Amino acid sequence: MEEPTNHLDIEGRDALVEALTKYTGAIILVSHDMHLLGLVADRLWLVQGGSVTPHEEDLDAYRDQMLHASNAPVERPKAATPTRFSRGEITALRVEVRKCESRLAKLNEMRDQLAVKLSDPALYDAENGDTSRNLAKEICRGYGRYRAG
Repeated sequence: MEEPTNHLDIEGRDALVEALTKYTGAIILVSHDMHLLGLVADRLWLVQGGSVTPHEEDLDAYRDQMLHASNAPVERPKAATPTRFSRGEITALRVEVRKCESRLAKLNEMRDQLAVKLSDPALYDAENGDTSRNLAKEICRGYGRYRAG
């Protein structure tokens, strides 16, 4: 549940708390409502910096931790200085882009041909089992070839 108390009146909040405390299953609850979390949360998880970790302390300790973290100076990474490329490097990059565009055009053409083959209902008939298996092998070979290239 994400922010379940938004737009609820007092009676609605009370009914929600009662229902959540009676519920015996598991619920993932995301909320900024510290009062609600204090009433219904059994375990706390900290989502920060692209990871999720169990928070072993209580809500008060969490709040203190967040307050102190917000007062700490934030170190921002320095902006990278733009790289200047020579004419030769730019030309080489343009050639590489053209190669990639050509490869992409070929892949799109192959995809379109494959879509036509796959849309044929006869392909899925029992007597065409070998044909559909061969097509699947061809798809896998092509995928590996263009994925690596």
